[in-house]
Amino acid sequence: MSWAFVTVSTIFTTLAILYGLVILFSHQPRSAHPEESLYATNDEEGSVHHLPNRITSMKEATGDEKFLLSVIVPCYNETARLGKMLEEAVSYLQEEHPDQYEIVIVDDGSKDGTAEYALEVANTLKLAPHVLKVVKLTKNRGKGGAVRHGLLHGSGKYMLFADADGATKFSDVQKLLAYFDGKDEKPAVAIGSRAHMVNTDAVVKRSFIRNFLMYGLHTLVYIFGIRKIQDTQCGFKMFNRAAVQEIFPHMHTERWIFDVEVLLLAELQQIPIAEIAVNWQEVDGSKVDLAKDSIQMAIDLVVTRMAYLLGVYELDECGHQWAWEPKGLIAVVAAIVLLNLVYLVGIDTSFLGSGVGIWRFATDSAQYYIVDDEFVKGEPALRKVAKFSEEAPISKEELTRALTDKLDKEGGEFLKKIYQDVSDKYHEEYKTILKAEMKKKMENDYTYLFFQTLQKSYQLLGELKSRYLESHESDIQKAIIADYLKDTTDEKLKEKLKEGNQLQFDRSKYFQFLFNDILIKHGPRTSKLSASEKGKDIVSNAFHEITDPIYSKRFLTRRKVNLDKQKFEDLQSAHDSVVRELRSIIRPPDDLYHGDGIAISANKLHLPGALMLAAQLRQEGSQLPIEIVLDSEADYNKQACEELAPKLNAKCIVTQRILGDSLFELLGKEPFQLKAVSLLLSSFDNTIALDADNYATKNIDFLLTSWPYLQTRFLLWPDIWHKGTSPVYYDLARFDIGDAVKRQGLDNSRPFHEYTTRDYNTEIYFHDLEGTPPGKGVESGQLVFSKREHFRSLALAAYYNLHKNFYYPLLYQGVHGSGDRETFVPALHVMKEPYYLCEYEVQFMGLDRTRPTEPEETYFDESTLIQRDPQQSDIFARRWRQFLRAEPLDTRLYMFQQNDYTKNLFKKFAEANKDLETPEALFLHVHSPKMNPLYNELSTKAHYDYESRYLRKIGEYNDKVGTFDHELRIHALSKWIVCDEFTDEDFWNSFKVDRKALCQKITNYVKTLKKDTNDASAAELKELHGKIDITNL
Repeated sequence: MSWAFVTVSTIFTTLAILYGLVILFSHQPRSAHPEESLYATNDEEGSVHHLPNRITSMKEATGDEKFLLSVIVPCYNETARLGKMLEEAVSYLQEEHPDQYEIVIVDDGSKDGTAEYALEVANTLKLAPHVLKVVKLTKNRGKGGAVRHGLLHGSGKYMLFADADGATKFSDVQKLLAYFDGKDEKPAVAIGSRAHMVNTDAVVKRSFIRNFLMYGLHTLVYIFGIRKIQDTQCGFKMFNRAAVQEIFPHMHTERWIFDVEVLLLAELQQIPIAEIAVNWQEVDGSKVDLAKDSIQMAIDLVVTRMAYLLGVYELDECGHQWAWEPKGLIAVVAAIVLLNLVYLVGIDTSFLGSGVGIWRFATDSAQYYIVDDEFVKGEPALRKVAKFSEEAPISKEELTRALTDKLDKEGGEFLKKIYQDVSDKYHEEYKTILKAEMKKKMENDYTYLFFQTLQKSYQLLGELKSRYLESHESDIQKAIIADYLKDTTDEKLKEKLKEGNQLQFDRSKYFQFLFNDILIKHGPRTSKLSASEKGKDIVSNAFHEITDPIYSKRFLTRRKVNLDKQKFEDLQSAHDSVVRELRSIIRPPDDLYHGDGIAISANKLHLPGALMLAAQLRQEGSQLPIEIVLDSEADYNKQACEELAPKLNAKCIVTQRILGDSLFELLGKEPFQLKAVSLLLSSFDNTIALDADNYATKNIDFLLTSWPYLQTRFLLWPDIWHKGTSPVYYDLARFDIGDAVKRQGLDNSRPFHEYTTRDYNTEIYFHDLEGTPPGKGVESGQLVFSKREHFRSLALAAYYNLHKNFYYPLLYQGVHGSGDRETFVPALHVMKEPYYLCEYEVQFMGLDRTRPTEPEETYFDESTLIQRDPQQSDIFARRWRQFLRAEPLDTRLYMFQQNDYTKNLFKKFAEANKDLETPEALFLHVHSPKMNPLYNELSTKAHYDYESRYLRKIGEYNDKVGTFDHELRIHALSKWIVCDEFTDEDFWNSFKVDRKALCQKITNYVKTLKKDTNDASAAELKELHGKIDITNL
């Protein structure tokens, strides 16, 4: 009897395993990222706009459509084919349906600039803004995912998706539109078909293998349920809005086979489908890998159909009754499998394992949700959740809801028992959890385990898992119960649960592991570079100049940095190790970085300047929170950090406090080294990082929603100098260097083909070679980045700064301004992460002065670097390239190259674009004198006399920075900080500065500046919403 039962139960267990396999391999569409709800168009502002979410309105009356037709074009690396397709589509639509259409380009993670190219085509075709919209998906989903995303955001009465290759004649859209006459109220689908071409040259001339695979796929499609449609794969399908609503919100597949699921969903819901013959021709450049993708399509087809058949994909969520209901069969299978489990438990009690399992519930933050294994075994719904959670993120709420449903079954006796147990025992239970030493130890252990897991690509190793659970099982069980009871109405119990929170993520421990176990552990073990190894310094050249001699490979290596074979291999080995470790770390958790904010790097000397910068940001309307990142405990000041900073919605964090004394002592103490470290320590994800001597001319909060930032999540600004990085660095960092593809070393008047005939080693500018970063240097007084997106690059940049004795010589070779500024771009290239380097040139500002010793001579006393609005700069640069294309000239010509040819060309450009304004100044990096009264007082420069102006003469540079008197504003802030707010005498005395005397000096200087100002309002500091106490002057 028992053997018969075993046989029957084994059969149904096999069916259950099949069900589990379908669950395991079934598809789940990726959730959209917030930036994927934005689109770019060819408007002059270059800003991004929100896509309409048409799902809700599609359920309602059809009278709110903005267009007759939305054309959705999925694209992946389509610059070679998209242009022709768009030209044909626009030509037809403009003639037949002017002002009644939109084209939505969905860029599916392209790497060839498809999105930017589409906007250029829109300009070439002279399309009005918002006719063509470009949406960029953050990661490649597959054609189905791109089509689904576009269709769910279209604004048309009818929705067409068309392949980017233009293989289908676009005028055939009229055939599809004709089908919808009288079908607006109910869902309907019209699809293009090539079935009539089976025996034509277009198909016959294909290879035997391709035709064989095509027929094989058609056979599978027929077997698995699509029997009325001959051509399921034609990339030319049209839906009315009602059909989109019924089909696409419920799609699962995102790869090539998605067409079949679309038609399957339509047939199951009895939505009529018309197959209409279209004109089609083969177009080269297909992204399909014939063998690999055919096999994958076959597998996807089988899995998709089985998922619907077995109820893994719940069909009734669309609100319809199907002809066949699979849930009855599933219930029978589940019941017998449950009997089988009961039988196995009765015979072999070791079948059910004990202990606690850990499920991942959020891939991005690598959190793990804790549940009992026994809740999962024998419950298909929970197994489905568990399998799904391994493949795609699910929320904690979803997981908790699934578990609660299980616990509430059978009268909720189990849950009631937990409530009763905790009500009886929680005092004693939580006394144990609340012991400080236990909590501290657990937090430390958990953070260390988490960090080690990061290095293993977020996979919990069995050994680590079992070891940790073995030592903390009882505490984890308490955490489980606490989480289940978080919604209890027992107020006394609530208080205890608040106190006994689950394990906390320890940021300090995490950073200690990062620096100790990666950045320091894998540092160079060889001796630092000697003077002879560093070689001769490069004499810096401004970037608008063509260097003479040219910065060729030979120039950058001859008598420059030179390493013997052993030292090179030692450095390369260490670099390989740190890169390997950092690449194994995916995005850090929410506990480490979250939200948006501004980080200001400072030490004790620059603390007054940091507070002044924070006040200026509030003056300009910034609402983002601010963190002032100080280096050491000695830099911390109670009045500044606990009284003044909170008035500015700012707070101080201390690097030494986070890293601990022992680790802090291992770090270099130079400002640039600690600045690179501080960038990692601030708590914000989306971060605007500023030096304390920087000055914002307007509200900078928009940077985090600007088009260049949303596309790359890393904004950089240029420096004045050519890059002097040694080819030796690129060799040890394993850059793949190719032929000349840029032309910074070539006069704009010369043709590019002339450049390519020059000697590779001696006559071509090294950073014009493919694979190298731009030759333009970087000025890092302002950086904007997502720490979660670019954590590895920022960590590698910190590595370069920590080991500056090796990497500064390699990255600068004596070029002016060595420090952190040239460490970010190389790190981004090594990690293959995107960035945007502002294309408008940096400019100097200052005054012409008479030399005291030679009254007949003058010199330029430079004081300030002007950096521009990156979004406006991007618009300006795109217009420049459009102008060059129309001439036609090489679009790589640098607009600021210093020669007569370029100056004349730029004048012609300006005349043709009179409506185009110069990008506004956004930052003034003031360094002589600095925006810091303490620093200026201690400076050895005798001309800081507080008698004349230093930034500019009134009336000069108005075209660059406007008419506002920024110098008066800076010193009004100086007066506010010295005289009114930062009055801790111990602080000023520690620098041997008489605060009251300095206050009087600055007060007099403000009066002096007011005498010749053109804008006295610059001295008026306003209160902001009552939160910032700044006295009007």
